[in-house]
Amino acid sequence: MFNFLSGWIARTRIESSWRMWWLMRLCAVSMNEQVSKRCVIWFRRDLRLMDQAAVAAAVAEGYELVPVFLWETGQAWEMGAAQQWWLHHALDELSQMVESLGGKLHLAHAHKASQATIISLLKASGADAIYWGRRYAPQEVAHDAALKQALQSEGFEVKSFNTMLLHEPMQMFNKSGNPYQVFTPYYKNCLNYEVAACHALELATSRWASVDWGVSLECLSLIPEIPWYGGFESKWCPRRDAALVMLEQWAGGAVDRYDASRNMMASEVTSRLSPYLAFGQLSPREIWHACAANGAPYQRQLVWREFSYYLMYHFPHSVDQSLKLEWQLFPWQRDTETVERWQQGKTGIPVVDAAMRQLWQTGWMHNRARMVVASVLVKYLQQDWMLGAQWFWDTLLDADLANNSMGWQWSAGCGADAAPYFRVMNPVLQSQKFDPTGEYIRRFVPELTEVPDKYIHAPWEMPELLATQYLKPNSIYLHPIVEPKEGRQRALEALEKFKQAKEAQ
Repeated sequence: MFNFLSGWIARTRIESSWRMWWLMRLCAVSMNEQVSKRCVIWFRRDLRLMDQAAVAAAVAEGYELVPVFLWETGQAWEMGAAQQWWLHHALDELSQMVESLGGKLHLAHAHKASQATIISLLKASGADAIYWGRRYAPQEVAHDAALKQALQSEGFEVKSFNTMLLHEPMQMFNKSGNPYQVFTPYYKNCLNYEVAACHALELATSRWASVDWGVSLECLSLIPEIPWYGGFESKWCPRRDAALVMLEQWAGGAVDRYDASRNMMASEVTSRLSPYLAFGQLSPREIWHACAANGAPYQRQLVWREFSYYLMYHFPHSVDQSLKLEWQLFPWQRDTETVERWQQGKTGIPVVDAAMRQLWQTGWMHNRARMVVASVLVKYLQQDWMLGAQWFWDTLLDADLANNSMGWQWSAGCGADAAPYFRVMNPVLQSQKFDPTGEYIRRFVPELTEVPDKYIHAPWEMPELLATQYLKPNSIYLHPIVEPKEGRQRALEALEKFKQAKEAQ
Protein backbone atom coordinates (compact mmCIF):
# COMPACT_ATOMS: atom_id res chain seq x y z
CA MET A 1 0.00 0.00 0.00
CA PHE A 2 2.83 2.39 0.87
CA ASN A 3 4.55 1.80 -2.49
CA PHE A 4 1.32 2.29 -4.43
CA LEU A 5 0.36 5.58 -2.74
CA SER A 6 3.85 7.02 -2.83
CA GLY A 7 4.04 6.25 -6.55
CA TRP A 8 0.66 7.87 -7.13
CA ILE A 9 1.71 11.01 -5.26
CA ALA A 10 4.94 11.22 -7.25
CA ARG A 11 3.02 10.98 -10.56
CA THR A 12 0.36 13.58 -9.73
CA ARG A 13 0.79 17.29 -10.22
CA ILE A 14 0.60 18.13 -6.53
CA GLU A 15 2.80 21.04 -5.49
CA SER A 16 6.22 19.78 -4.47
CA SER A 17 5.91 21.00 -0.84
CA TRP A 18 2.57 19.18 -0.47
CA ARG A 19 4.03 16.19 -2.21
CA MET A 20 6.80 16.07 0.42
CA TRP A 21 4.27 16.46 3.25
CA TRP A 22 2.20 13.52 2.01
CA LEU A 23 5.28 11.33 1.62
CA MET A 24 6.38 12.15 5.19
CA ARG A 25 2.92 11.28 6.46
CA LEU A 26 3.01 7.95 4.63
CA CYS A 27 6.43 7.18 6.05
CA ALA A 28 5.14 7.88 9.53
CA VAL A 29 2.14 5.61 8.98
CA SER A 30 4.40 2.89 7.57
CA MET A 31 6.77 3.13 10.54
CA ASN A 32 3.82 2.98 12.92
CA GLU A 33 2.54 -0.14 11.17
CA GLN A 34 5.95 -1.75 11.58
CA VAL A 35 6.08 -0.85 15.27
CA SER A 36 2.64 -2.31 15.89
CA LYS A 37 3.46 -5.72 14.38
CA ARG A 38 2.47 -8.42 16.82
CA CYS A 39 3.95 -11.77 17.75
CA VAL A 40 2.21 -14.52 19.67
CA ILE A 41 4.49 -16.10 22.25
CA TRP A 42 3.23 -19.63 22.80
CA PHE A 43 4.36 -20.76 26.25
CA ARG A 44 4.70 -24.48 26.86
CA ARG A 45 7.05 -26.04 29.43
CA ASP A 46 8.88 -22.71 29.68
CA LEU A 47 6.68 -20.63 31.98
CA ARG A 48 9.01 -17.71 32.59
CA LEU A 49 9.93 -14.41 30.99
CA MET A 50 13.63 -14.30 31.78
CA ASP A 51 16.09 -16.46 29.81
CA GLN A 52 13.21 -17.37 27.53
CA ALA A 53 14.53 -17.39 23.98
CA ALA A 54 11.18 -16.90 22.23
CA VAL A 55 10.39 -13.84 24.35
CA ALA A 56 13.91 -12.43 23.91
CA ALA A 57 13.78 -12.79 20.11
CA ALA A 58 10.37 -11.15 19.79
CA VAL A 59 11.43 -8.22 21.98
CA ALA A 60 14.67 -7.77 20.04
CA GLU A 61 12.72 -7.74 16.75
CA GLY A 62 10.39 -4.98 17.96
CA TYR A 63 7.16 -6.94 18.18
CA GLU A 64 4.25 -6.26 20.43
CA LEU A 65 3.90 -9.42 22.47
CA VAL A 66 0.76 -11.54 22.73
CA PRO A 67 1.57 -14.18 25.37
CA VAL A 68 -0.52 -17.35 25.20
CA PHE A 69 -0.79 -20.68 26.99
CA LEU A 70 -2.91 -23.49 25.56
CA TRP A 71 -4.15 -26.22 27.89
CA GLU A 72 -3.73 -29.19 25.57
CA THR A 73 -5.82 -32.30 26.16
CA GLY A 74 -6.65 -35.40 24.18
CA GLN A 75 -3.05 -36.41 23.61
CA ALA A 76 -0.80 -39.24 24.74
CA TRP A 77 0.71 -38.75 28.20
CA GLU A 78 -1.67 -35.95 29.11
CA MET A 79 -0.47 -34.00 32.15
CA GLY A 80 -1.08 -35.83 35.44
CA ALA A 81 -3.38 -34.65 38.22
CA ALA A 82 -0.58 -33.54 40.55
CA GLN A 83 1.05 -31.43 37.87
CA GLN A 84 -2.24 -29.79 36.99
CA TRP A 85 -2.30 -28.33 40.50
CA TRP A 86 1.19 -26.90 39.99
CA LEU A 87 0.36 -25.64 36.51
CA HIS A 88 -2.58 -23.63 37.83
CA HIS A 89 -0.34 -21.71 40.20
CA ALA A 90 2.50 -21.34 37.71
CA LEU A 91 0.11 -19.81 35.17
CA ASP A 92 -1.34 -17.53 37.83
CA GLU A 93 2.13 -16.23 38.61
CA LEU A 94 3.08 -15.82 34.93
CA SER A 95 -0.16 -13.93 34.36
CA GLN A 96 0.64 -11.57 37.21
CA MET A 97 4.14 -10.97 35.85
CA VAL A 98 2.80 -10.14 32.39
CA GLU A 99 0.13 -7.83 33.82
CA SER A 100 2.76 -5.98 35.86
CA LEU A 101 4.43 -5.13 32.54
CA GLY A 102 1.21 -3.93 30.93
CA GLY A 103 0.15 -7.07 29.09
CA LYS A 104 -2.20 -10.01 29.50
CA LEU A 105 -1.61 -13.76 29.41
CA HIS A 106 -4.23 -15.32 27.14
CA LEU A 107 -5.41 -18.81 28.09
CA ALA A 108 -7.44 -21.35 26.18
CA HIS A 109 -8.34 -25.01 26.12
CA ALA A 110 -7.15 -26.67 22.92
CA HIS A 111 -7.76 -30.28 21.96
CA LYS A 112 -4.30 -31.39 20.84
CA ALA A 113 -3.50 -27.71 20.12
CA SER A 114 -5.37 -27.97 16.85
CA GLN A 115 -4.36 -25.96 13.82
CA ALA A 116 -7.77 -24.29 13.77
CA THR A 117 -7.32 -23.05 17.34
CA ILE A 118 -3.92 -21.55 16.58
CA ILE A 119 -5.10 -19.83 13.39
CA SER A 120 -8.12 -18.45 15.26
CA LEU A 121 -5.77 -17.02 17.86
CA LEU A 122 -3.45 -15.46 15.31
CA LYS A 123 -6.30 -13.81 13.41
CA ALA A 124 -8.09 -12.61 16.55
CA SER A 125 -4.89 -11.06 17.88
CA GLY A 126 -3.89 -9.47 14.59
CA ALA A 127 -0.52 -11.19 14.91
CA ASP A 128 1.98 -11.49 12.10
CA ALA A 129 4.10 -14.16 13.75
CA ILE A 130 4.14 -16.90 16.34
CA TYR A 131 7.22 -17.97 18.33
CA TRP A 132 7.46 -21.01 20.57
CA GLY A 133 9.92 -23.20 22.43
CA ARG A 134 10.76 -26.53 20.83
CA ARG A 135 9.43 -29.78 22.26
CA TYR A 136 11.05 -33.21 21.90
CA ALA A 137 8.49 -35.95 22.55
CA PRO A 138 7.77 -37.83 19.29
CA GLN A 139 4.12 -36.82 18.98
CA GLU A 140 5.04 -33.20 19.80
CA VAL A 141 7.83 -33.07 17.22
CA ALA A 142 5.50 -34.36 14.51
CA HIS A 143 2.67 -32.03 15.57
CA ASP A 144 4.84 -28.92 15.65
CA ALA A 145 6.44 -29.66 12.28
CA ALA A 146 3.04 -30.01 10.61
CA LEU A 147 1.67 -26.94 12.36
CA LYS A 148 4.67 -24.84 11.36
CA GLN A 149 4.23 -25.76 7.72
CA ALA A 150 0.50 -25.04 7.81
CA LEU A 151 0.93 -21.64 9.45
CA GLN A 152 3.66 -20.60 7.05
CA SER A 153 1.39 -21.49 4.14
CA GLU A 154 -1.17 -19.10 5.70
CA GLY A 155 1.42 -16.31 5.58
CA PHE A 156 2.45 -16.24 9.24
CA GLU A 157 6.06 -16.07 10.36
CA VAL A 158 6.88 -19.05 12.58
CA LYS A 159 10.04 -19.52 14.62
CA SER A 160 10.95 -22.09 17.24
CA PHE A 161 13.65 -21.84 19.89
CA ASN A 162 15.49 -23.90 22.47
CA THR A 163 13.88 -22.91 25.77
CA MET A 164 14.21 -26.19 27.71
CA LEU A 165 17.71 -27.63 27.38
CA LEU A 166 21.39 -26.82 27.73
CA HIS A 167 22.17 -28.56 24.44
CA GLU A 168 19.68 -29.78 21.88
CA PRO A 169 19.67 -33.47 20.94
CA MET A 170 20.34 -32.87 17.26
CA GLN A 171 23.68 -31.23 18.14
CA MET A 172 25.89 -34.20 18.96
CA PHE A 173 26.70 -37.75 17.88
CA ASN A 174 29.41 -40.28 18.64
CA LYS A 175 32.51 -40.77 16.51
CA SER A 176 30.60 -43.13 14.24
CA GLY A 177 27.98 -40.49 13.59
CA ASN A 178 25.33 -42.36 15.56
CA PRO A 179 23.37 -41.27 18.63
CA TYR A 180 24.87 -42.06 22.02
CA GLN A 181 23.25 -44.80 24.08
CA VAL A 182 25.61 -44.73 27.07
CA PHE A 183 25.66 -41.80 29.44
CA THR A 184 29.37 -41.38 30.26
CA PRO A 185 30.58 -40.80 26.66
CA TYR A 186 27.63 -38.48 26.13
CA TYR A 187 28.47 -36.57 29.31
CA LYS A 188 32.12 -36.17 28.32
CA ASN A 189 31.11 -34.89 24.91
CA CYS A 190 28.71 -32.38 26.48
CA LEU A 191 31.58 -30.92 28.46
CA ASN A 192 33.17 -29.89 25.14
CA TYR A 193 30.24 -27.55 24.52
CA GLU A 194 30.01 -24.28 26.39
CA VAL A 195 26.69 -23.59 28.06
CA ALA A 196 25.51 -20.27 26.67
CA ALA A 197 24.96 -17.35 29.01
CA CYS A 198 21.41 -16.56 30.04
CA HIS A 199 19.56 -14.04 27.86
CA ALA A 200 19.91 -10.53 29.23
CA LEU A 201 16.51 -8.93 28.74
CA GLU A 202 15.03 -5.61 29.82
CA LEU A 203 11.30 -6.16 29.87
CA ALA A 204 10.34 -2.84 31.42
CA THR A 205 10.38 -1.17 28.00
CA SER A 206 8.81 -4.06 26.09
CA ARG A 207 5.37 -3.65 24.54
CA TRP A 208 2.46 -5.98 25.14
CA ALA A 209 -0.80 -6.33 23.27
CA SER A 210 -4.04 -7.32 24.94
CA VAL A 211 -6.71 -8.83 22.71
CA ASP A 212 -10.21 -10.16 23.25
CA TRP A 213 -9.44 -13.85 23.10
CA GLY A 214 -9.24 -16.72 25.58
CA VAL A 215 -10.74 -17.72 28.91
CA SER A 216 -10.02 -17.23 32.59
CA LEU A 217 -7.60 -19.47 34.46
CA GLU A 218 -10.49 -20.95 36.44
CA CYS A 219 -12.14 -22.09 33.21
CA LEU A 220 -9.26 -24.49 32.60
CA SER A 221 -10.39 -26.44 35.71
CA LEU A 222 -6.88 -27.45 36.70
CA ILE A 223 -7.60 -27.54 40.44
CA PRO A 224 -9.51 -30.71 41.44
CA GLU A 225 -12.84 -30.29 43.17
CA ILE A 226 -11.83 -32.61 46.01
CA PRO A 227 -8.90 -30.95 47.84
CA TRP A 228 -6.62 -33.99 48.10
CA TYR A 229 -3.65 -31.73 47.41
CA GLY A 230 -3.41 -30.23 50.92
CA GLY A 231 0.02 -31.74 51.47
CA PHE A 232 1.30 -29.97 48.39
CA GLU A 233 0.31 -26.56 49.72
CA SER A 234 2.20 -27.10 52.97
CA LYS A 235 5.39 -28.18 51.16
CA TRP A 236 5.60 -26.13 47.98
CA CYS A 237 5.32 -22.59 46.68
CA PRO A 238 4.99 -23.08 42.90
CA ARG A 239 6.25 -19.64 41.93
CA ARG A 240 9.41 -18.50 40.15
CA ASP A 241 10.27 -16.00 42.88
CA ALA A 242 10.31 -18.88 45.41
CA ALA A 243 12.46 -20.92 43.03
CA LEU A 244 15.01 -18.11 42.72
CA VAL A 245 15.35 -17.93 46.50
CA MET A 246 15.77 -21.71 46.69
CA LEU A 247 18.36 -21.65 43.91
CA GLU A 248 20.36 -18.90 45.60
CA GLN A 249 20.37 -20.77 48.91
CA TRP A 250 21.22 -24.05 47.22
CA ALA A 251 24.06 -22.68 45.10
CA GLY A 252 25.38 -20.68 48.04
CA GLY A 253 25.86 -23.58 50.43
CA ALA A 254 24.12 -26.97 50.34
CA VAL A 255 25.33 -27.85 46.85
CA ASP A 256 28.80 -28.28 48.38
CA ARG A 257 27.52 -31.31 50.30
CA TYR A 258 25.45 -32.72 47.46
CA ASP A 259 27.82 -35.44 46.29
CA ALA A 260 28.49 -36.72 49.82
CA SER A 261 24.92 -36.59 51.15
CA ARG A 262 22.54 -36.79 48.19
CA ASN A 263 21.60 -40.44 48.81
CA MET A 264 20.57 -40.01 52.44
CA MET A 265 16.80 -40.24 52.21
CA ALA A 266 15.96 -38.29 55.39
CA SER A 267 18.40 -35.53 54.50
CA GLU A 268 17.48 -32.14 53.07
CA VAL A 269 20.62 -32.08 50.91
CA THR A 270 18.70 -32.05 47.66
CA SER A 271 17.83 -28.93 45.74
CA ARG A 272 14.07 -29.65 45.28
CA LEU A 273 14.25 -27.52 42.16
CA SER A 274 12.98 -30.29 39.88
CA PRO A 275 9.32 -29.11 39.64
CA TYR A 276 10.43 -25.58 38.72
CA LEU A 277 12.69 -27.04 36.05
CA ALA A 278 9.94 -29.36 34.79
CA PHE A 279 7.62 -26.38 34.21
CA GLY A 280 10.36 -24.11 32.95
CA GLN A 281 9.95 -21.57 35.75
CA LEU A 282 13.72 -21.88 36.01
CA SER A 283 15.82 -22.52 32.93
CA PRO A 284 18.53 -25.21 33.03
CA ARG A 285 21.07 -22.52 32.13
CA GLU A 286 20.13 -20.46 35.18
CA ILE A 287 20.71 -23.49 37.40
CA TRP A 288 23.89 -24.52 35.60
CA HIS A 289 25.56 -21.14 35.92
CA ALA A 290 24.40 -20.61 39.51
CA CYS A 291 26.14 -23.85 40.51
CA ALA A 292 29.22 -23.38 38.31
CA ALA A 293 31.62 -22.56 41.15
CA ASN A 294 31.30 -25.73 43.22
CA GLY A 295 28.45 -27.82 41.89
CA ALA A 296 30.01 -30.18 39.31
CA PRO A 297 28.31 -33.32 40.72
CA TYR A 298 24.98 -31.51 40.64
CA GLN A 299 25.63 -30.22 37.12
CA ARG A 300 26.18 -33.84 36.10
CA GLN A 301 22.58 -34.52 37.10
CA LEU A 302 21.44 -31.74 34.77
CA VAL A 303 23.31 -33.51 31.97
CA TRP A 304 21.56 -36.76 32.93
CA ARG A 305 18.29 -34.91 32.33
CA GLU A 306 19.64 -33.77 28.97
CA PHE A 307 20.53 -37.38 28.13
CA SER A 308 16.94 -38.47 28.70
CA TYR A 309 15.73 -35.86 26.18
CA TYR A 310 18.48 -36.93 23.81
CA LEU A 311 17.31 -40.54 23.91
CA MET A 312 13.65 -39.62 23.57
CA TYR A 313 14.42 -37.54 20.48
CA HIS A 314 16.66 -40.09 18.73
CA PHE A 315 14.73 -43.19 19.84
CA PRO A 316 11.11 -42.01 19.94
CA HIS A 317 9.75 -45.50 20.62
CA SER A 318 11.43 -45.39 24.05
CA VAL A 319 8.71 -43.12 25.44
CA ASP A 320 6.41 -46.08 26.03
CA GLN A 321 8.40 -49.09 24.85
CA SER A 322 11.70 -50.56 25.96
CA LEU A 323 14.66 -48.83 24.31
CA LYS A 324 16.14 -52.29 23.83
CA LEU A 325 13.32 -53.79 21.79
CA GLU A 326 14.19 -57.39 22.67
CA TRP A 327 12.86 -56.63 26.14
CA GLN A 328 9.36 -56.83 24.72
CA LEU A 329 9.90 -60.57 25.28
CA PHE A 330 10.42 -60.17 29.01
CA PRO A 331 7.66 -61.89 31.05
CA TRP A 332 6.28 -58.77 32.74
CA GLN A 333 3.23 -59.25 34.94
CA ARG A 334 0.20 -56.96 35.37
CA ASP A 335 -1.40 -57.85 38.68
CA THR A 336 -3.83 -55.17 39.84
CA GLU A 337 -3.77 -56.06 43.54
CA THR A 338 0.03 -56.10 43.66
CA VAL A 339 0.32 -52.75 41.89
CA GLU A 340 -2.30 -51.15 44.15
CA ARG A 341 -0.47 -52.27 47.29
CA TRP A 342 2.68 -50.71 45.87
CA GLN A 343 0.87 -47.48 44.91
CA GLN A 344 -0.74 -47.12 48.34
CA GLY A 345 2.42 -47.77 50.32
CA LYS A 346 1.10 -51.03 51.75
CA THR A 347 3.75 -53.52 50.65
CA GLY A 348 4.97 -54.26 54.17
CA ILE A 349 8.50 -53.20 53.15
CA PRO A 350 9.10 -50.08 55.28
CA VAL A 351 11.33 -48.05 52.95
CA VAL A 352 9.07 -48.73 49.96
CA ASP A 353 5.94 -47.75 51.88
CA ALA A 354 7.60 -44.60 53.25
CA ALA A 355 8.61 -43.52 49.76
CA MET A 356 5.22 -44.19 48.20
CA ARG A 357 3.44 -42.31 50.98
CA GLN A 358 5.88 -39.42 50.64
CA LEU A 359 4.94 -39.29 46.97
CA TRP A 360 1.20 -39.26 47.65
CA GLN A 361 1.41 -36.69 50.44
CA THR A 362 3.92 -34.27 48.95
CA GLY A 363 4.01 -34.91 45.19
CA TRP A 364 7.73 -35.64 45.40
CA MET A 365 10.06 -38.48 46.29
CA HIS A 366 13.74 -38.61 47.15
CA ASN A 367 15.76 -39.82 44.15
CA ARG A 368 17.35 -42.77 45.97
CA ALA A 369 13.89 -43.82 47.10
CA ARG A 370 12.65 -43.61 43.49
CA MET A 371 15.26 -46.14 42.45
CA VAL A 372 14.39 -48.46 45.35
CA VAL A 373 10.63 -48.50 44.78
CA ALA A 374 11.11 -48.94 41.04
CA SER A 375 13.49 -51.85 41.53
CA VAL A 376 11.07 -53.58 43.90
CA LEU A 377 8.15 -53.18 41.47
CA VAL A 378 9.90 -54.41 38.34
CA LYS A 379 12.44 -56.87 39.78
CA TYR A 380 10.91 -58.35 42.94
CA LEU A 381 7.26 -58.10 41.89
CA GLN A 382 7.82 -58.54 38.13
CA GLN A 383 5.35 -55.81 37.21
CA ASP A 384 5.59 -54.04 33.86
CA TRP A 385 7.71 -50.89 34.18
CA MET A 386 5.04 -48.95 32.28
CA LEU A 387 2.67 -49.36 35.25
CA GLY A 388 5.19 -47.62 37.47
CA ALA A 389 5.90 -44.94 34.89
CA GLN A 390 2.19 -44.17 34.57
CA TRP A 391 1.77 -43.87 38.35
CA PHE A 392 4.76 -41.54 38.68
CA TRP A 393 3.45 -39.49 35.76
CA ASP A 394 0.14 -38.93 37.53
CA THR A 395 1.49 -38.27 41.04
CA LEU A 396 4.85 -36.49 40.71
CA LEU A 397 4.90 -32.70 40.65
CA ASP A 398 8.17 -32.84 38.72
CA ALA A 399 6.95 -35.45 36.21
CA ASP A 400 8.94 -35.15 33.01
CA LEU A 401 8.20 -37.56 30.17
CA ALA A 402 11.80 -38.06 29.07
CA ASN A 403 13.18 -38.47 32.59
CA ASN A 404 10.29 -40.65 33.68
CA SER A 405 10.62 -43.14 30.83
CA MET A 406 14.39 -43.25 31.04
CA GLY A 407 14.45 -43.66 34.82
CA TRP A 408 12.00 -46.53 34.79
CA GLN A 409 13.82 -48.30 31.99
CA TRP A 410 17.10 -47.87 33.82
CA SER A 411 15.56 -49.61 36.83
CA ALA A 412 13.94 -52.31 34.71
CA GLY A 413 17.17 -52.97 32.83
CA CYS A 414 15.69 -52.41 29.38
CA GLY A 415 16.93 -48.89 28.69
CA ALA A 416 20.18 -47.01 28.14
CA ASP A 417 23.13 -47.43 30.46
CA ALA A 418 21.41 -50.37 32.14
CA ALA A 419 23.03 -53.55 33.49
CA PRO A 420 19.86 -55.64 33.88
CA TYR A 421 20.33 -57.81 36.95
CA PHE A 422 23.39 -56.24 38.42
CA ARG A 423 20.88 -53.75 39.78
CA VAL A 424 18.51 -55.88 41.83
CA MET A 425 18.35 -53.45 44.71
CA ASN A 426 17.75 -55.06 48.09
CA PRO A 427 15.38 -52.57 49.76
CA VAL A 428 16.44 -53.59 53.27
CA LEU A 429 20.13 -53.05 52.55
CA GLN A 430 19.35 -49.77 50.77
CA SER A 431 17.32 -48.63 53.76
CA GLN A 432 20.03 -49.61 56.26
CA LYS A 433 22.65 -47.77 54.24
CA PHE A 434 20.76 -44.59 53.34
CA ASP A 435 18.37 -44.28 56.30
CA PRO A 436 20.37 -45.95 59.09
CA THR A 437 18.28 -44.74 62.03
CA GLY A 438 14.96 -45.14 60.22
CA GLU A 439 14.20 -41.41 60.36
CA TYR A 440 12.79 -41.40 56.81
CA ILE A 441 10.65 -44.46 57.49
CA ARG A 442 9.22 -43.10 60.73
CA ARG A 443 8.40 -39.79 59.08
CA PHE A 444 5.98 -41.39 56.63
CA VAL A 445 5.05 -44.71 58.27
CA PRO A 446 3.83 -43.67 61.74
CA GLU A 447 2.75 -47.22 62.65
CA LEU A 448 6.46 -48.10 62.87
CA THR A 449 7.42 -45.13 65.03
CA GLU A 450 8.24 -47.20 68.13
CA VAL A 451 9.99 -50.08 66.39
CA PRO A 452 13.66 -50.28 67.50
CA ASP A 453 16.30 -49.16 65.00
CA LYS A 454 17.59 -52.72 64.73
CA TYR A 455 14.31 -53.91 63.19
CA ILE A 456 12.93 -50.78 61.57
CA HIS A 457 14.15 -51.85 58.12
CA ALA A 458 12.79 -55.42 58.30
CA PRO A 459 10.15 -55.67 61.07
CA TRP A 460 9.27 -59.26 60.08
CA GLU A 461 12.63 -60.28 61.57
CA MET A 462 11.60 -59.21 65.08
CA PRO A 463 11.23 -61.95 67.68
CA GLU A 464 7.59 -62.76 68.36
CA LEU A 465 7.60 -61.07 71.76
CA LEU A 466 8.86 -57.77 70.31
CA ALA A 467 6.50 -58.02 67.35
CA THR A 468 3.57 -58.34 69.72
CA GLN A 469 4.77 -55.27 71.59
CA TYR A 470 5.35 -52.98 68.62
CA LEU A 471 3.00 -54.16 65.87
CA LYS A 472 -0.69 -54.89 65.60
CA PRO A 473 -1.76 -58.49 64.99
CA ASN A 474 -1.60 -59.41 61.28
CA SER A 475 0.34 -56.22 60.49
CA ILE A 476 1.56 -56.05 56.91
CA TYR A 477 5.04 -55.53 58.40
CA LEU A 478 4.97 -59.07 59.74
CA HIS A 479 4.15 -60.45 56.30
CA PRO A 480 5.61 -58.24 53.54
CA ILE A 481 4.48 -58.62 49.96
CA VAL A 482 7.84 -60.26 49.25
CA GLU A 483 11.01 -60.77 51.27
CA PRO A 484 14.35 -59.82 49.68
CA LYS A 485 15.64 -63.38 49.27
CA GLU A 486 12.47 -64.49 47.52
CA GLY A 487 12.33 -61.31 45.45
CA ARG A 488 15.83 -61.77 44.12
CA GLN A 489 15.09 -65.37 43.24
CA ARG A 490 12.01 -64.25 41.30
CA ALA A 491 14.12 -61.76 39.40
CA LEU A 492 16.73 -64.33 38.43
CA GLU A 493 14.09 -66.82 37.31
CA ALA A 494 12.43 -64.18 35.13
CA LEU A 495 15.79 -63.35 33.58
CA GLU A 496 16.31 -66.99 32.72
CA LYS A 497 12.89 -67.13 31.02
CA PHE A 498 13.80 -63.98 29.11
CA LYS A 499 17.06 -65.51 27.89
CA GLN A 500 15.23 -68.63 26.74
CA ALA A 501 12.62 -66.55 24.89
CA LYS A 502 15.36 -64.66 23.03
CA GLU A 503 17.17 -67.86 22.09
CA ALA A 504 13.95 -69.40 20.81
CA GLN A 505 13.42 -66.59 18.31
